[in-house]
Amino acid sequence: MPKTKYTQKELIDIFRARFRTQDRKGQIYFLPRLYTSLFDAIENTCKLTKQAMNNWLDACIGEVYFEIMTGEKVRLNDICYVSLVSYSKNIDASKIYGLSSNSFCSMINKKGKIKLSTSLQNNNRTIPSPKLCSSYTLYEVYLTRKNGNKCERVWLGDSLNLVHSIRELTLDHIQPVNQTLKNNRERLPYIMSIDKLIRAMYCRYHKSHITNIISHINTKDPKAYSGLIDEMMFVLRESHGIKICSPIANYNNK
Repeated sequence: MPKTKYTQKELIDIFRARFRTQDRKGQIYFLPRLYTSLFDAIENTCKLTKQAMNNWLDACIGEVYFEIMTGEKVRLNDICYVSLVSYSKNIDASKIYGLSSNSFCSMINKKGKIKLSTSLQNNNRTIPSPKLCSSYTLYEVYLTRKNGNKCERVWLGDSLNLVHSIRELTLDHIQPVNQTLKNNRERLPYIMSIDKLIRAMYCRYHKSHITNIISHINTKDPKAYSGLIDEMMFVLRESHGIKICSPIANYNNK
């Protein structure tokens, strides 16, 4: 039987792992994977306490919240656990998104399933469109607050308000990271320097390049250590909160 109840600690572990590995490769690179390795290198060289990345991850978790059906925001740090409650009704997702039955059926695999993140073309706009059928279990999402005994349904930001699993709960920065980077280039000298270094070395960044990139950076400079973490905190603050939502809502908010 699939797991349908997750403690706050389990959720925090899941989301910390995402923040640590969620590289953004837009007009300006924002690369937590690389920053983690760079912090480790500087900490080892300068004999610093290993704390920068953990501090940033803690701050990220502090900005994460759920929105319940009343519109109230409930921080991840204030909940006890999240429950997934199976949804028994069948839904015709093609009607919800105004898709023709032919175009929709063409995306269904042999098992009759389509993930929520699957895209279809509709009027020249790509939208995620789920195939919801009885063989594919769907869940409503509920939270229980600390010191509480009431389950409150979570609003996931789209008309379906359902997910296939806990993995489909996504993190949506209210102001996208890419927008913050673009609007604040002059305030982010260390992030911009790393971005320029990567673009000078490679046509396209990949995590396999991390060791080589760091070999070209002065890891004996503690100012770079404090400067980079300050910039990462700035980008986080400019997000103005991080909402837990569905893949569809996250996509539509970009």
